[in-house]
Amino acid sequence: VWPVATAHSGSPDARGLIESVVMMNTSQQTAPNAIEAGVPEAYDLRARTMEVLDFSAIRERVALHASFHPARRLALQMTPSYVGREVEVLQRETAEGLTFLGEAGDIGLGATEDASYAVDRAAKEGTLSGLELLAVADLLEAQRRVRSAVLSVGRRTPLLAGLAEGIPDLRELERGVRAAIGLLGEVVDAATPRLGPLRRQVQVAYEQVTDVLESVLRSSAGKEALQDQVISIRGERLVVQVKTDMRNRIPGIVHDASNSGATLFVEPFVTVGLCNTWRELVLEEERETQRVLRDLSQLVGAVAEDIKRGGELTAQLDFILARARYSATLKGVAAMRSPGPEGPGDADGARIRLLKARHPLLGGDAVPVSVHVGPAWSALVITGPNTGGKTVAMKTVGLLALMNQSGLHVPAEQGSSLPVFDGVYADVGDQQSIQRSVSTFSSHMRSVIDILAQSTPESLVLL
Repeated sequence: VWPVATAHSGSPDARGLIESVVMMNTSQQTAPNAIEAGVPEAYDLRARTMEVLDFSAIRERVALHASFHPARRLALQMTPSYVGREVEVLQRETAEGLTFLGEAGDIGLGATEDASYAVDRAAKEGTLSGLELLAVADLLEAQRRVRSAVLSVGRRTPLLAGLAEGIPDLRELERGVRAAIGLLGEVVDAATPRLGPLRRQVQVAYEQVTDVLESVLRSSAGKEALQDQVISIRGERLVVQVKTDMRNRIPGIVHDASNSGATLFVEPFVTVGLCNTWRELVLEEERETQRVLRDLSQLVGAVAEDIKRGGELTAQLDFILARARYSATLKGVAAMRSPGPEGPGDADGARIRLLKARHPLLGGDAVPVSVHVGPAWSALVITGPNTGGKTVAMKTVGLLALMNQSGLHVPAEQGSSLPVFDGVYADVGDQQSIQRSVSTFSSHMRSVIDILAQSTPESLVLL
């Protein structure tokens, strides 16, 4: 197939061009597909075409409709398939995504932070912080929610249900994390039977130390010898600020001095025993807290592979829903045509049939264009004045073909259809190479030669 947009010319020169192109195409019909033969240049040509047709902008718009962080990455990496069976599955997935949105409503997964790094570290026996454990719990909640929502309408969406069924049920781990970790990532008092009472003992011991220190501050010696009437901490010990020249008025242990040397930070002897008790309890509380984090991290590490598999399936489901959401904003239609006994043409034999198709990146400024190619011809020439819409028409056909083969619905009217091309190749615009010192025309010819070497009778070529 060699369609080159929508046509008009009855001149002998134009007919000669079409005849020569068709002859070149016919001469290649027995050549193997360059992609199947493993020719790397074919991949380069496809990538170049996606750039020329602004396919990256479509990826970005699909990514904006993803609510799950890893799904956004899938959208930004979205690539058209050139295999009919794969495209059919992609289109069925998107259709089921629209069915799900219509029946169950949209679902915001909420897990905006990527927790994969934390899961990997837990799998390597690392201890996660409270915030990292919360990120894992958010991930598990997203997996649980999408699994439940999709399975609730599973009869109407069998492909999506098949993916959802593969998501492991890890709600007990999610509950365990949320029961032990507070909203700010702190280990809560109820995390273990011992932690709450231990923290209360820490508070009582701290108050006992500060009560004695405050009596020192209020004493006559304190009022005379202290630089400031405040309690400070140095080296995890509670101290008071003593003037250097009155060091002997407050007997105790010196833990630090000010930069000027005028102030000493002294722990009075009368509070050393109390402070020891307080510090011992603090260390015991820290060990208990660390034990909670370590135990939860081990639970995460034990099911790390299940979490990863669930995350991948959740990302795939949200990516499908993102395609469906974006297709809905376009008010698009499914243009995928299933091959029948007569071949891949429509009932009227057309290979390409686009009805009032709109360029998806032009918004309300898009002028609809209808394009038909075939049944008995495969080359189409557009003629017309500058700024007449020729390039936009060509790019519309090419971009809609890429979208169709990426599983997206296309902005056109019902009844539109496209085949599955084994390659989409484009040489549009000025591609003069200054580095190679070749003319604009020579650059175009080099591109055309590359396209001729890689295309087949089932390719779409835009020149």
